[in-house]
Amino acid sequence: MFSGHKCENMPEGTGACDHLEEQLPGMRFWGETFVGARMPVRGIGPLDETPDATDSVMWLIYAAQNSTTVSITWAPGLIGIPFESRLFNRGESVLFEVTGSADNPGDIFISADKPIAVFHFMTGSGGPNTEELGDPSMVYITPTEQYLSRYVVVMPENWINDFLVITRKGGKPVLLDEVFIPNEYFSDVAGNDFQVAHIPISDGIHTIESVDPESGINVYAVGYDVADSYAYPGGMGVKVINIVVE
Repeated sequence: MFSGHKCENMPEGTGACDHLEEQLPGMRFWGETFVGARMPVRGIGPLDETPDATDSVMWLIYAAQNSTTVSITWAPGLIGIPFESRLFNRGESVLFEVTGSADNPGDIFISADKPIAVFHFMTGSGGPNTEELGDPSMVYITPTEQYLSRYVVVMPENWINDFLVITRKGGKPVLLDEVFIPNEYFSDVAGNDFQVAHIPISDGIHTIESVDPESGINVYAVGYDVADSYAYPGGMGVKVINIVVE
């Protein structure tokens, strides 16, 4: 099943709408822990009178079962996190907009005691500090339970800025096209030992893999130019995690 919209403004009232679409994994494959690795920063400026504020991004959390407790962990300085812990029932969701800073652009950690789904969105180019780059795009965030050790992705032509957003755990080395990614490219995510890197990348085919086959990583691709963007997961595992759903 696919979800989407033919021309969505994110957030509401922000210019440069675009179509959204994402393939939805079945609830059997949903997980309970997620590294919310944000989209690459498009610009930094006077958002909310904060000189080093970044552009904003948006998150959607959706619960599959009644009495699901969802928790969010984040580093100080983020604006827009709606709660630290909250109880959800089946079918309930929350959509929220987050702004970070140059030192803490906005990666978050989301956990739950029952399976949930998490989606991430680039905001429109009409918002603050976007430098007129990008517009709404949607990507499913893979739960840590479904991380893989190797990915092959294709970066399309026709976009000026292309990135790989890579998540690793415990500082395990990661290879990009058989070359080690320097440790300084990675930044810590609050409340756990995951780290995220946002790496500019050329068009074409690329491989990303952990040197430890037992250590899963996550990858999604994203690109943008003036009032245009794309984003997609690099892949995910399909372990059946949830047998019974209320």
